[in-house]
Amino acid sequence: MSKSEPEIVVYGRQFIDTYTAQEYEDSFIRAFRDHQADFIVLDDNPRGQRFLAASIAWAMSEGLLYNDRNSDDGQMVVSSFRLTEKGKKEILGQ
Repeated sequence: MSKSEPEIVVYGRQFIDTYTAQEYEDSFIRAFRDHQADFIVLDDNPRGQRFLAASIAWAMSEGLLYNDRNSDDGQMVVSSFRLTEKGKKEILGQ
């Protein structure tokens, strides 16, 4: 865990073992390949985001995603995550 990680990723790390790697992979295939997303956005409110936060934390640990941007408006931090080159190969088959 890096100090520079968004709080939502830190939150998600405690739930990584709640789900399987296959569940995470399937969700990223749906988002990035099937729905052709360029990035995933999460805010720092953990309510209802346990799986999303855990999946981002897992993917960052696996080297599939990186945190490319964080915006803080003083009330909320919004973070975006993109596929790494490894992620593009494994998720998109590129």
